[in-house]
Amino acid sequence: MVKSLSREITVPIFPSRKTAFSRTKITVFVPSTSGKTKPLTRAQFSARIKKVASRMTRDFGGTTRFRGKGTFVSTAGRTRGKVIAEKVGVVESFVPAGRLNLKNRKNFTKFLQENKREWGQETIAVSIESPKRKAEEVHFV
Repeated sequence: MVKSLSREITVPIFPSRKTAFSRTKITVFVPSTSGKTKPLTRAQFSARIKKVASRMTRDFGGTTRFRGKGTFVSTAGRTRGKVIAEKVGVVESFVPAGRLNLKNRKNFTKFLQENKREWGQETIAVSIESPKRKAEEVHFV
């Protein structure tokens, strides 16, 4: 229940089933390194996260972002087979069905591929959770 100065209104804690489950969540894990091991400055990392968040907002309608830590086993180069730990920026978007069209998906994938090359990354991890799928899918762009 929410109280305002003029009147009391009731707001449901849980939205309708249709509203609650009609969106797909896309999460991009933004790397904090150039290549595998060269750390970015704080300003460079923030700019990278902002770039991804801006694009996701434009394509999908909004984002939530936060920082975390991630690890992965390298599959190429001098670090092949080694565990790499790094800070990551996590950018999520709850995408309405109408914005998850083929054009937006292709353009967003192209955007990630271009940045992967620019940033010197083996891959960029993207997680997709959809009401139509039974499990979360993780893709490496």
